[in-house]
Amino acid sequence: MYETRNVRIGEGIPKICVPICAENIDACVKLMDGKEIECADIIELRADWIENIENKNTLDEILKFTRKSAGEKPVIFTLRTSEEGGKFEYNAELYCDINMYVAQSRMVDIIDIEIEREHIESLIKNIKENGVGIIGSYHNFSCTPEVDFILEKVRCAEIYGADIAKVAVMPKIKSDTARLMLSIRKAEEISNILIIGVSMSDVGSISRVAGGVFGSAVTFGCTDVESAPGQIRASELKKAVEYIHRVCP
Repeated sequence: MYETRNVRIGEGIPKICVPICAENIDACVKLMDGKEIECADIIELRADWIENIENKNTLDEILKFTRKSAGEKPVIFTLRTSEEGGKFEYNAELYCDINMYVAQSRMVDIIDIEIEREHIESLIKNIKENGVGIIGSYHNFSCTPEVDFILEKVRCAEIYGADIAKVAVMPKIKSDTARLMLSIRKAEEISNILIIGVSMSDVGSISRVAGGVFGSAVTFGCTDVESAPGQIRASELKKAVEYIHRVCP
């Protein structure tokens, strides 16, 4: 279990995280005012969508707005790279600089760090020294790797010091989704770290609803804008997850 702002991730029903994907502050305001945000347990700021995010004034403005608008809901800061499905063109120095600046701002509760980036161990260590939690993430938009490969990614996140490991992969057929969910179940049994497992696209949408049955601690629902293929509107996702949790606790 990982607790932040009185939200106990990994305890009880899987927590619903709603990503905010917008190009500027005005677009963020519209999304944060939407009804889907009311269903969120956690807010994710997808900073890679923000224009000119490397500008500190822009970054300060969006951080302050998100923190205020989220209230007591935890905020995850994510600078997703183009290599893993995002809009940020990876530059090692800038990636580290932005994430450390955000950690030192104390405006967010968790930062998502891709475990295949450079200087990963030192970056995670430095972020955690500022009292910010870490999601160590791996995204594959091409395929669903084998179980052992997925388990290795979870193991790496744990070794690097992440509080939560996230694995999001692309299925081609339904058995790919089943393999992801089996992997998450096995990872939960052998790891001392929380797991988020996502099988993307419509083929993998069942993982977003029923992933908690297999050990996934968080699921992602969308506003009007998806941050990844196959996301379900947060209001619909909340109802489905609550139902699954009742019948398969």
